[in-house]
Amino acid sequence: MIIAIRQFDLDRGQEVNMRVGIHTGKVMCGMVGTKRFKFDVFSNDVTFANEMESTGIAGRVHISEATAKFLDNEYILEEGNPHKGSRVFFIC
Repeated sequence: MIIAIRQFDLDRGQEVNMRVGIHTGKVMCGMVGTKRFKFDVFSNDVTFANEMESTGIAGRVHISEATAKFLDNEYILEEGNPHKGSRVFFIC
């Protein structure tokens, strides 16, 4: 995703950036509402994933320790500041 944004910048001569946050965990999902139905996904893990994005750095992928365990050392990780007692990383 980060590479695609960099390519977009090069192709169009514009600077666009984004933060990416990823967490691995359990979710609940379903239709909510009584008059206007909306599909929603929610859980503490969804909130934590949102926090990975919002506390990240533009142009970097910010991941939780739970997600890092699934990467099997395929990426170089840089440890970030702990978040709510959990280790977090940036993919280099």
